[in-house]
Amino acid sequence: MHESYIYNIVSASKLFYYYIIVAITFFYISYKYRNDLVSQLIILCFYSGLTAYFGKTIENPYKIFLVLLSLYLALKFNLLGILKDCNKNERRVIYSFILFSFSFFLSAIFNYDDFTLTFSQYGKYFTPFILFLILSKYSKYATLELKYYGYLLLTLISIQITLSILKFFLMGVQESIVGSISYVGGGVASILPILGFVLFWLVKKGKFNKLDWGYVFLLLFIGFVSNKRAIWFIFPLIIIVFTVYIPGKLTLKRFSLMLLFAPLVFYLGVRINPTLNSGNQIWGEFDLEYVLNYAKVYSFGENLEQDLGSGRGGATLLLFDNIVDSDNYSTKNILGYGLTPMYTKDYNVFDKNAFGINSKGAVTGFFQSYISAGYLGILLTLFYSITLLFCIRDKNIRNILLAYFLWDYFFYSGLILQTQSLSILLIYIIYISNDERAKIIAQ
Repeated sequence: MHESYIYNIVSASKLFYYYIIVAITFFYISYKYRNDLVSQLIILCFYSGLTAYFGKTIENPYKIFLVLLSLYLALKFNLLGILKDCNKNERRVIYSFILFSFSFFLSAIFNYDDFTLTFSQYGKYFTPFILFLILSKYSKYATLELKYYGYLLLTLISIQITLSILKFFLMGVQESIVGSISYVGGGVASILPILGFVLFWLVKKGKFNKLDWGYVFLLLFIGFVSNKRAIWFIFPLIIIVFTVYIPGKLTLKRFSLMLLFAPLVFYLGVRINPTLNSGNQIWGEFDLEYVLNYAKVYSFGENLEQDLGSGRGGATLLLFDNIVDSDNYSTKNILGYGLTPMYTKDYNVFDKNAFGINSKGAVTGFFQSYISAGYLGILLTLFYSITLLFCIRDKNIRNILLAYFLWDYFFYSGLILQTQSLSILLIYIIYISNDERAKIIAQ
């Protein structure tokens, strides 16, 4: 979405007041955690939207600073020597990230990408990887510090809820701007509430009281105020699997919770999202047939065969067709077209026809990997991501998060891996799930 689009919807003065409040929350939490550089890095990753608001003159140095701070922490924690303390799953993550990095830079060099662009885009992956290594060290020697970062992340998520409420009263329901994380584009609002729910569930050891369920609905408010659709389909499923599948047994209480909250979330989501009801309004009529048809057309077009490349689902199917076609293995397809076409072109100038899709909005994480790094990039991105998720020891939690990640990568925007704050949440969830799982079973 082009930046000017935001200004067509929201006046400059409202944006200014909004980001004054965002800046105040940034200075408050930065001061509160001023004595810990790891906390400072995590906080900075959650305030990328604030730097984007001030433009490239602030945003680009911010991205470079994150990489430099990550490098400094790698040296401070002696992460180069961490292999001797890693288990075999963590070693696989390290090796797979090295291969992923090789593919990333090979494509950038092959396509003559600008150094600054390459440096800033690589930081999306490098900073969370460094935090993965730091949390690996803490999980073995300093479990109290590990919990400390959990409280920080919950505080940052609560700030996103507060800012979403502020956004609602200042600007109403509109896609762009998600808390302090995103300035242009609202996709984060579909992912953040779900990862926030998983983190909250783990911290609470799977036991929610009435106030806790109230907090869950506040998480959903982030998706509502950014006019997101996917969250109302996915979140009910997440509630079901975390109340039934994770504990491993179905009690009357869990069944009642599932029966109450999962359908309620879906019902409310359809009625309060204007695009999911035929009245195209907040609190419109609930019509299941209309919802399912809208979801099909939005994801795959009117006709799946004729509209291949239409919508995110159609784009993924188109790329699968290309992969199985032996005539499509040129150097460009293998190494990609570089970072420039994907990350410097807005919706108006992105060459959708070159890739056979109907808009830039149809580009899934899968398709983004293809454009920027080709088939090799897809393979090594998946290899790195799967090795990361296989660090989760509990197979139930691992299966759910793996399925959710694959949905995001193949049928959504691939934001979990590409947004530092979301990657950090996922990485923390991996470690806290290993640390707390036995207590959850015991209850």
